[in-house]
Amino acid sequence: MPLPASDDYLREKLDAAVGCLATSAEPIQHRLQAAWNGALGPLTPEDFADASERERFERIHAAATKLNAPGDVGQVPVSTAAIADESAEEVAREIVELRDAVVGRALRGS
Repeated sequence: MPLPASDDYLREKLDAAVGCLATSAEPIQHRLQAAWNGALGPLTPEDFADASERERFERIHAAATKLNAPGDVGQVPVSTAAIADESAEEVAREIVELRDAVVGRALRGS
């Protein structure tokens, strides 16, 4: 099993994802796609040493890659476009809360 990613790497990726969510006037579905493509895509559940963080990331991953895409469109654009506004907002909250959990754990030194 691969080793978890460093806290610094996780914070960098999660900060970038939160930035994608917070700094655009695009619909929430587009911001989720940008967060995934621009920051979260390289991450895997194994990057998170904490079980609750890993589970949260798995929920985010499932939402972003839920649907199969026709041709070369890709799963993420199709999946995020299909998420209802309320569900998309919940996924965005999950991303922010995951970032907060990683930062909080790193600050506590555990």
